[in-house]
This record gives sequence, structure tokens and C-alpha cells, in this order.
Amino acid sequence: MLFESHKNFIKRFRNEYKKFGNIECPAFKNEKIYFNKHGFNHIIRKGKDVRSTHEQIRRIKLMSHSKFILQGAKEISEYRTNTVDGHPAFFWSIVGVVDLIKIRVIIRQLGDKGIKHFYSIMDIPTQ
Repeated sequence: MLFESHKNFIKRFRNEYKKFGNIECPAFKNEKIYFNKHGFNHIIRKGKDVRSTHEQIRRIKLMSHSKFILQGAKEISEYRTNTVDGHPAFFWSIVGVVDLIKIRVIIRQLGDKGIKHFYSIMDIPTQ
């Protein structure tokens, strides 16, 4: 088969993603950032809507840089709060540059005592 089906591509990525586990991030005083189902689901969906195939593939390709960016992060670029299902949610943004591409990694924590976990990744267009 010359081209892998999108379904198989996602399945293969899910298996690789499960191996990510967690990493320590200097921007959070080496607190562990977990790669869990919330981050995987957000790559595939936005809320309840499935992202376009193109958008899923774009984000999945950026994932190979996520650990590198988080492990080298010295500072948090942005912080905001919101509510998720009526509970507080905290979001941090960390920006890194890889191969001249500016990439933003979003970390989320649900509730005051929740774990920090990878939530999203995107490239930042240059102006």
C-alpha cells in the first residue's frame, strides 16, 4: 500500500502517543506534564466536533516537537483561566522554535489539585 489510510495513521499515532508518558518541564519548576487522553482527544477534536483530516495531520506532525519544547522551556508565554464543566481550568502556553517554525504548546490543569497535562499544539504563523 502506497498511502496509509487516515484511520490507520490515527491508530498508529495513538499507540505512539500512549508511550509519551510524562516529562519534567523547567518552566513549571520541573513539575511533571502528562500526556493523557485529554491531549490526544483535543488533537482529533475541537469540543464535540471532529477536526478536519488536514488539521489532525498538521497537529500530529507537530507532536514530534512537543517534548523537546517542554523540556527546554524556561518560561511560560501566556496564562489564562476558564471553566470546564463548571469547574476551574487553568491553561498555560509555552512557545518554542523548531526548524524555524514557531510552535505553541498548551498545558491544562483541571481544578486546583488536578495534574498538568499536555492539551494542544499549533504552529504560529509568522507575520
